[in-house]
Amino acid sequence: MKKIIQFFLICSLLSVASCSSDKDDVATPKDSGISSTVASGMVYNNNFTFAGGYSHNLNESGVDKLVIYLASQNLNCSNSSANSFPIYFSTPKTLGSHSTNIYVTFKNLTNSDYVTVTSGVEIIIDSMTSTTVIGRVKGDDSSGQNTINGKFEVPICF
Repeated sequence: MKKIIQFFLICSLLSVASCSSDKDDVATPKDSGISSTVASGMVYNNNFTFAGGYSHNLNESGVDKLVIYLASQNLNCSNSSANSFPIYFSTPKTLGSHSTNIYVTFKNLTNSDYVTVTSGVEIIIDSMTSTTVIGRVKGDDSSGQNTINGKFEVPICF
């Protein structure tokens, strides 16, 4: 009788262990190709690496958004103007991945040229507080002169 009880006890333990979750079985979202390293790319064929920036709130047709400005210098809310930023983009002010109703603008700081890209752009907002937004952005124009891919962290200016 003891052996039968031991047999059922072992079987029940094995069945519980085999029902535990295994991370390898969990479906992972498709890799969108957005880098987790510092945002970098090209702006009018000039190398760009993110070093500073800022964002501000925008309400567009009843939708709360952020406009995020990226620079290759250490610029922020207190030491910059919108004309100092070669890359800026708009995204809904919510956590998660956004690929519709967004844009990335690449601006040539030596003249008035700019290009705004709406197709193939992806913005992921990873974290947001009342003062800071952390996320990733990927986008490029069809000419290959303007690209951005990677992570940013900027203050939200009021």
